[in-house]
Amino acid sequence: MREKLGLLKPARGSPRRRRKRSSGQKRSRPKSAARKSVAAKSAKPAKKAKPAKPKGA
Repeated sequence: MREKLGLLKPARGSPRRRRKRSSGQKRSRPKSAARKSVAAKSAKPAKKAKPAKPKGA
């Protein structure tokens, strides 16, 4: 029954299964753009250290 519906494709080396693995979002945008966005995310402005006060003050 499921074979008739086309739900059950031969699992081994099935193009449907192979296609499913890579997510579309990742593929759709060029690698350079992805790399740039990753760089932008990692290059957050560093938290500035407060000027050290003397302990007594």
